[in-house]
Amino acid sequence: MSIMQDVAVFVTVVETGSFTSAAQKLGSTPSAVSRQVSRLEDALKVRLLERSTRSLRLNATGEKVFAHCKSVLDSAQDVLDIADEAHGEPHGRLKIGVPKAYCAQVLRHAVPPFLNRYPDVEVQLVVTDRTLDPHYDDIDAVVTITDTPIEGLVAARLGVVKAVLCASPTYIAQHGKPRHPSELVNFDCLSLGETVTDNIWTFRRGDETVTVETNGRYIVNHTEIRMDAVCNHFGIGIFPDFTVNTQLRKGTVVTVLDDWAIEGRYQGRVNIQYPRSRHISPKLRAFVDFASSFLEGDFKRSGHGYGG
Repeated sequence: MSIMQDVAVFVTVVETGSFTSAAQKLGSTPSAVSRQVSRLEDALKVRLLERSTRSLRLNATGEKVFAHCKSVLDSAQDVLDIADEAHGEPHGRLKIGVPKAYCAQVLRHAVPPFLNRYPDVEVQLVVTDRTLDPHYDDIDAVVTITDTPIEGLVAARLGVVKAVLCASPTYIAQHGKPRHPSELVNFDCLSLGETVTDNIWTFRRGDETVTVETNGRYIVNHTEIRMDAVCNHFGIGIFPDFTVNTQLRKGTVVTVLDDWAIEGRYQGRVNIQYPRSRHISPKLRAFVDFASSFLEGDFKRSGHGYGG
């Protein structure tokens, strides 16, 4: 087996933090991964990792070797990217991590026309709400929804997501409509329940900021189920704008406190992020350019758009 394969395994172990995590990423077993790292240490005649039953860490020599190994692998990727550029037309498989709701309701619409335009490209979407990083996960790029993108990655803009407060017209008719965020304490509010502070909502208007501890009988961390609860008059919920545009057009729900901006997660700039490289692959460049143009153009004009 090539020493370069052992180098790649060693880098993966360091980046993932354990033999087990590295094995999962590589489709191998912890024992096989451990043997490959030991083989690299034998070949170099130095110990790189300090092992214990509970931890795994680089020693001083290992830190130096890791830095060089990582540089070698990055250079090898640059070589592959140069070869891709020389090939001309985009080709090969493109693997992208995407948040579930955003993929289902936004990004998936860009994939079929992209594949029709670039017949030599394959797209694999890894749909998950787990935070992925192309440096450590087996993906080419990741879509993030945040105004503070992952450090160390290029961040190309795909759009903007705004948080929207919604309720059904029936609920508003029965309970009234809050005129100020502080009044939400008198209304049923649907929170995610993912953290102990998910029911604490913060609003901003100009220089004024208001934080409210809300309450409600229905708590669910699934957008479609939470929307179903709102449509069935169980209260007021916060949603990313792209998930409620259809219901707003139909009049199934109405917005609440329109003149206030809602702070929190699942909103902000939409980015497609990928590692910095002197030579971005044609397939990735093509997808970034196409998705950005499509989502800000045809998709938005069709009435499915979001943000601004």
